[in-house]
Amino acid sequence: MPAEPIIVEVKRGKGVESKHRVHICVSDLEGNLLIRHGDETLPVFPRSAIKPIQAIPLVESGAADAFNLTPFQLSLACASHNGAPLHADAVEAWLMDLGLAERDLVCAGHWSINQPALIEQVQAGLVPSQRHNNCSGKHCGLLTLALHLKAPLHGYAKPDHPVQQRLLGVLEAMTATQLDIATAGTDGCGIPTVPVPLGHLALGYANWADPSEQPMGRRDAIDRISHAIWDHPLAMAGEGRLCSVLNALKRSDGVEVLVKTGAEGVYCAALPGLGLGVALKAEDGATRASEAALIAVLDRIGLFDLVRAETRPKIDALRHPIVTSWDGEQVGEIRSIF
Repeated sequence: MPAEPIIVEVKRGKGVESKHRVHICVSDLEGNLLIRHGDETLPVFPRSAIKPIQAIPLVESGAADAFNLTPFQLSLACASHNGAPLHADAVEAWLMDLGLAERDLVCAGHWSINQPALIEQVQAGLVPSQRHNNCSGKHCGLLTLALHLKAPLHGYAKPDHPVQQRLLGVLEAMTATQLDIATAGTDGCGIPTVPVPLGHLALGYANWADPSEQPMGRRDAIDRISHAIWDHPLAMAGEGRLCSVLNALKRSDGVEVLVKTGAEGVYCAALPGLGLGVALKAEDGATRASEAALIAVLDRIGLFDLVRAETRPKIDALRHPIVTSWDGEQVGEIRSIF
């Protein structure tokens, strides 16, 4: 029987108010699970957590060079962004460079997934459009790939489209498993999302952390995308977002960690210095549980021991998340129990 999932407790005062169960796998390059809590065979819709892997064909195919994509754009292609002007304006410019318009994006417009950014949008009287969709950068990347492959732009989100077939092939190679497209669902942005066993999802990020067994072109693509995310962490998430905070550690502290969140309580991470991949899933889909569990497992691995003294207060705040009242008073805490 698999080990039990970890429990993320939300305490108010001295009592436990809520509990979340989180399945966690930490894999090395051989697929050995060095840390496992829960079921490594659990099929998980990875959602946006695999956007960096989905960006590999954009670079590997030569499309990024053919269209002179910048590191900022490569980070944006991996984004679940806030829809802030930083992101929306960049998407608009990217589409103009391609000779395309917002109507060419399959993803629909929506309000920001980040509450402070959403409030700014409302106060500005904004009507969200496709460029504000948190996945619009990824879709710009998919359209760029379609143009480079001389594939039809129409239907680029369909499972049988050459772009989606490229994405599926790379995902299968990175996770070392054959994926059944018949079990696919549709992601919020309109493209297919195929369930991946949690242990294999962790292996996919171990292959990102140590791509030595991947083809040369793929190794170069992973390196290029990683540095784009590290150099432009705000492009792939935004202010106040955990993805941006942790991916900024490479530039600020030299700590090599690449993380990406996905909807419904999924989080993945690559640790290049250790050659390890992390994948986790909160059973109830709670983001607060997946974030707390990610911080806890990275802390358990010892990643945060590498940060500078100046960064430590920020990391300590992440390691010990608190529950506050509306006036900011601490009234509880969130903790992960292994």
